[in-house]
This record gives sequence, C-alpha cells and structure tokens, in this order.
Amino acid sequence: MIFQIGGGISMPRPMLTLSASLLSLALVAGACGDDSELIAAQEEAAAAQGAAAAAQGEAAAAQEEAAAAQEEAAAAQEEAAAAKEAAAAAAGSDVDLREVVVSEKAEVYNFDPKNSAGGEFDAPLFTSVFETLVRTTPSGLVEPLLAESWSMADDKMSYTFNLRQGVKFHNGESLTCADVKYSVDRAVSDGIPMVQQRADNLAEITCTDDYTAVYHMVEPDTTFVYTIGDSTGLGFSSILTSTNSAQGTSPVGTGPFTFVSYVPGSALVLDVNRDYWNPSALPDYDRLQVRIIKEDASMVAALRAGEVALIHPTSAATTAGLRGDGSVTIDDIPTRTFWIHASKVGKTRDDNLVKALWLCMDRQALADVVYMGEAVPWSTAHPLVEYALKPEELPNYTRDVAAGKKLIADNGLEGTQLDFVYPTRAPYEDVFFEVLQASWAECGIEVQLSPVEQAVWIPKLINADYDLSSTDQGWYSNPYRYVLPRTGWQAMPDEILPELIPALAALAEATPEERPEAFRAVQMMEAENAYPYSGTVYTNTGHIYRNDLLSNADHSWYLTGDKRVLYLSLTPAD
Repeated sequence: MIFQIGGGISMPRPMLTLSASLLSLALVAGACGDDSELIAAQEEAAAAQGAAAAAQGEAAAAQEEAAAAQEEAAAAQEEAAAAKEAAAAAAGSDVDLREVVVSEKAEVYNFDPKNSAGGEFDAPLFTSVFETLVRTTPSGLVEPLLAESWSMADDKMSYTFNLRQGVKFHNGESLTCADVKYSVDRAVSDGIPMVQQRADNLAEITCTDDYTAVYHMVEPDTTFVYTIGDSTGLGFSSILTSTNSAQGTSPVGTGPFTFVSYVPGSALVLDVNRDYWNPSALPDYDRLQVRIIKEDASMVAALRAGEVALIHPTSAATTAGLRGDGSVTIDDIPTRTFWIHASKVGKTRDDNLVKALWLCMDRQALADVVYMGEAVPWSTAHPLVEYALKPEELPNYTRDVAAGKKLIADNGLEGTQLDFVYPTRAPYEDVFFEVLQASWAECGIEVQLSPVEQAVWIPKLINADYDLSSTDQGWYSNPYRYVLPRTGWQAMPDEILPELIPALAALAEATPEERPEAFRAVQMMEAENAYPYSGTVYTNTGHIYRNDLLSNADHSWYLTGDKRVLYLSLTPAD
C-alpha cells in the first residue's frame, strides 16, 4: 500500500505496524538531540522519497508491460468469447445476455495484484474477480469475506484465519490454505517494492490444516489486519490459485465476476459468476461492461445518450450542473480533503498563532464558494469513521473570529506575515487558498500564497521548510493514519507535544474494542494543541445514474476502492 503525499507523489506508507518502542523511535527521530540528528532524519525522508520515486517507476514499467500483454490477450479473449457464444447458440442455448454498462475514469493497467501501484487503478478488476480474506468497511471496521472468522493472539504476534469451505476458483479448483500461502509468498518475493514494503512486519504464513491460515508477525501488531483486508485487493491481499498457468494475463479468482476481456482505454467486460459461493449476493443481470471514460464532458454525453447507465464525474461543477434533472439519481459520498500544515518551527512555532489560524479558518466558505456546496466542513478523520470526533466537538475547529483576534492581540502577533507554499497541480486550485487567505486576513494575519512546482514543493514539505503548506488525502482503511504526524513535515512531537508519543503508541497497540476511545483521545489532544495539522472540508463525489436504466446503485463502499459492492448492487430498471 502506498502513502499519498498531496495526492500526487507516492511514498512508502509510514510503518504503522511498529511495536510501541519502534513507533516512538520513528516519531522522535531527529527530535531529541542536536541539529545533526534532525538533519539525518530529514536526509532519511529525502532518501525515502527517492526510493518511492524509483518504486513508482518500477510500477509504471510493470503497468506498461501488463498493458501490452493485455492488448495481445484481449483479441484472443474476444475470439474465445465469440466462439463460446457461437457454440452455445448452435447447441440451442440462450445467449441473449442481460448487460449493464457503467463508466470508470481509471484504466486497468494490471491483471496481477503483485504488480499494481494501487489507488483507483486496477480496482474494477481486482475487487470483482479476486477476493480477500477479510475486508475493511468504509467506517474503518473489518468484516469476513473468504475467512469466516479470525483471531489475534494475546501476544499480538499472529493472526489465525478460518477459511470458508466449499469456495471454488473460476477454474473449478477448491480454495485451501495452500492458495493463501501461495498468494502471499508470491507477492512478497516477486511483487514490486511498494507491495513488498507492506509485508515488512510479516514473518511467514503457516497452514494448520487446509482451512486454517496463520500469519506470523515480526513485531507485535494490531493493525496488520487492515493490510490483509485491503479493499482494493492490492498486493498479497488478493487470493489467487497456483493452478492458473496464465497468472497476470488471464485472471482467475473466487469473486462474483469472471473475467471476459479488456481492451486498454476502452472497456473491461465481466460475466456474473453463477457458481459463486454466495449466490444470494449476485445481481439480476448477466454481463457487466465497464467503459473507460476519463473526461467529465464525455461521461455526461455518454449518460445522456444512454450509452452508459452510471458515471462518476471528477468536477463538483459537473455534479452541480446535473442536480434538478429528474431523469437521474445522484448519490453523494465524501471522498477527499485538504490538510493544512503548520511547520511548528520559526513563526508558526507559536501555539497561539497556529490556534488563531485554525479558529479563523472559514471551512463553510470553502464548502460553499470553492466547491459550490459539494463539500462539508470536517476535521482529522473521514466522516464515515463512526467513532471519530466531529468538527463541532473539537476545540479550535468551530470558526470564532473574535477568539482568533484576541489570541493575536493578547500575544502581540499583529502584523504577522506567513508564507503558504503549495504545488501548482490539480487538485490545488488557487481559489481554495485565496478563500483561506481572505479568512485569515479578517483576523489580522497576512498570508502570502506561494504556488511552486512539484519538484520545489516536495523538499520543502519533507524538511519543514515552510510556514504553512497543504496535502490532500482520501479515505484510509486504517484510521490510525488520520492522526499520525509525518516525520519531517513539522517539528518533531517530542519538541512540540511530548505527551502525544505515548498516546499514539496506545492507539497503535489498541485492540478493536479499545481503538475508538484511543483514537478520540489523540484527536482531542492534537486539536487542543493545534498540532500537527488541521482538516478543512471533505469534498463530495457525485455518483450519477439514469433512472430509466437502473433502479439501484449502492455507492457506499466506492471510496474504499472496493467496486464489487457497487457492481453487485446494480439493478436494471424494469
């Protein structure tokens, strides 16, 4: 799994599965000694960025190779499908398949989870054809899938998964623990670096019997289940079978859809798997065509022409323009936000100044002006994380210009000038930062906007060389990541908020039952002390379908990267 910096550059995710002692070391690196330690930590961050870039390059190369292989395989697959239908017709079978056509924005680059860079790419295939042992829900819980149940050892050094019996792969082979071990071992040994990195805390997998798989950890770990339950099916979370001789070109899984064909840049075709282990989950149609449409205008045109039944526009303006159209249904799901970072060095080391910034931030104006009402004010967790504290429950989150001005006046901060550095690329639109600039000016804080090229911004971000900066993010399967300080992006926790270190360690080691309380405690501590960053708004993505083509489309899991819930929910209109 990868960690998005500002949504554009992919770095290896910070090690979230550390023991308490290792976690503390990771958080305070370069913070307890002289400047040389801080410089070393910063150099490590820069090195990590370089490694991530190399890994991304490997992923891109793997994707290009996979795309070329897919093009060659697509023609053969289409010929085979045509021959199959022709043979069925000759035998008198009914081949008048009931088809649903939807659109997705992203290409499918890989048929093999071990070579995927993740994100929204490849998910239409991975989450439909393959399955995981468990999966993470939009609210941050974990529920069973190929494993009926699981448990964590008391010492937090292993997980035991009890597999469903009677599950068949699409080639007719039965699912056993050997397939789980094969899938994980294969991805860890041969996967791209960002896939291998996810297994840093995995020692091995053993099979107690055909239906019991045990994941052994290197260090105690309460969060590794989120990696196993990655809803996108990336890396070693997808379970494959060793009996498929065409791994990576002809996908074979246990999922509710079987692979038919893929034409790069055009369409992915899937058939409903009528031999699926849970027949009650299957939809009332036979074939799904997922058309790749990248531009909003083309999506809308295809929807209006009846060429597709459902679209997912990128722009809030596109969704807003379709509101009031009685021929379509629009479901809204919060998908993305900006974090505003104060470096907590230099001018922004003053807690009173940062608290004034957070108090004067006009989140409602961001929602109404920047996103035309297609957003909601929020804090430091996704709105669907049910146990997270909401903005109105956190100090320094409800806008209070008078309180902000008082902090400025009482602490002699009038006339303070700050530099806000952000990259010149989407989704960093200038209007977003201009609204922030205006809201801070009301409190007497002058903020100079400094949009810079991505290559200039990244070193500034990871070395805390800024007053204010911003990163954007989507949904995280592991809620821990919403409150974890990023080493190098601000001054270290030991310098600014030492009590945060044990609070984060307690959250990292918390059991599922303990996690809500531990998470809220960290949220409150960070908000009270205006460290390490502030949430702004969560933008909605509109999911739009034609009422004459579909009567239902469940987008509730869409933001997790899991497309299967949507695809299985599609109900053709009568």
